Amino acid sequence: MINKVVTIFAALIFLFTNSFALLTAEVNGGVIEKPLITVVTDNVVDDFAQSVNTIITQDLNNSGDMDANQDIKYEIKEKKQVPWKNLNSDYVLLVKYVKNASNNYNVEVQIIKRNDMDYIRSISYNNISTVLKRQLAHKIANYAYKAITGEDGFYLTKLAYVKVTNPYSRYGRVYELVISDYDGFDKKIALKLTDNPIATPSWSNDGKYIIYSSYIGGAMGVYSLELATGKVKEVIKQKGINSAAAYSPDDKNIVVALSKGYSDQTNIYIMNLVTRSLKQLTINGINTAPKYSPNGKSVVFVSDRSGRPNMYVTPADSKYPQSSVLTTNVYQAYDPSYTADGKSIVFMYQKARGQGTQIATLKLSNNDIKVLTSGKSDTSPTVSPFGNMAAYMSTKSGGVSSLEMISLDGDAHFIVDEIKDAKTILQSPAWSPKNF
Repeated sequence: MINKVVTIFAALIFLFTNSFALLTAEVNGGVIEKPLITVVTDNVVDDFAQSVNTIITQDLNNSGDMDANQDIKYEIKEKKQVPWKNLNSDYVLLVKYVKNASNNYNVEVQIIKRNDMDYIRSISYNNISTVLKRQLAHKIANYAYKAITGEDGFYLTKLAYVKVTNPYSRYGRVYELVISDYDGFDKKIALKLTDNPIATPSWSNDGKYIIYSSYIGGAMGVYSLELATGKVKEVIKQKGINSAAAYSPDDKNIVVALSKGYSDQTNIYIMNLVTRSLKQLTINGINTAPKYSPNGKSVVFVSDRSGRPNMYVTPADSKYPQSSVLTTNVYQAYDPSYTADGKSIVFMYQKARGQGTQIATLKLSNNDIKVLTSGKSDTSPTVSPFGNMAAYMSTKSGGVSSLEMISLDGDAHFIVDEIKDAKTILQSPAWSPKNF
């Protein structure tokens, strides 16, 4: 019965499926104080300027690492005009706009620090077209995030996810691979298939390809989509199940779940993309959902070998199948992904039988589990390449499905995309590995 449940879960994947920080966190009375940033400008009239400033503010708030506002509603042209007495902020982000002869904009950004008027960081962007409003705002937010935290921002990253129309129909199901900005804007359809699923998409680390599973010619296989050209190429098509493929950090290999025959038993393999050779990493049971660690030395995956799906880890360079269990005090665990620093795993968590599923983190140093979400059906987490964020799918009553985002401390949460029509569902998000 347990194996049957896990098999159904695996099938449903197809169908529904730096060191120099400028402000460190201060702890007073047990509360971590996040840096406060006020965005000010020399132009409070121009629609382009105001839109860019609003997006910058939204970006910084979306990170969960800082709080941003636009409390100053009048023009600030120079740093000496900043009304520090009226602000609680640690930093001011001053954005200046000059409209040039071609009706494009030259934009100067200054970051000013409270109680340190000699400190200033600045950058300029010239001849910016109004159609690049969002890209400009994301660039500025990335610059500010890096200057203040010492870490890269994620505001120019992308999300890929699958939109399925008529998901419960026998025929006429339409699968679309959607690629959007991290915040859900600028959606594009990268691939569209009818009655052939697009399952478990995953990015190459150079950002040029997305690998996915599908049925073509009546059999399951793994395919890659070249994003620049739309060209689709078969990667592997063994007999039986070919699923849940993911690239190695150097893009030279993939990990993939294969049954190598018409069985519900799948194992994890590493496939060299040049030689096409396969190395088996697991034995026994249903093993699926593999992901490389950021350094490429380990592979985390899900197995039912103990009777229920739980997370395991295996060395990528192992000469023979060996692995160790990661989750022992949960009922079931699915869909693991490493955080960017490799210190934690974000996964789909079920605490007890009959309870729903949430998104949680597992800290590898002590096996501490922290539950991030509170929905009844939160699934398919994917982790940001920078910062501390996870995107996931949530299904609510009435069939409403949404792509949502939460910070790994649980402080920031917002909806990226939402479908309120029960005839359409969203599934399988994958976060790009880089800023574009």
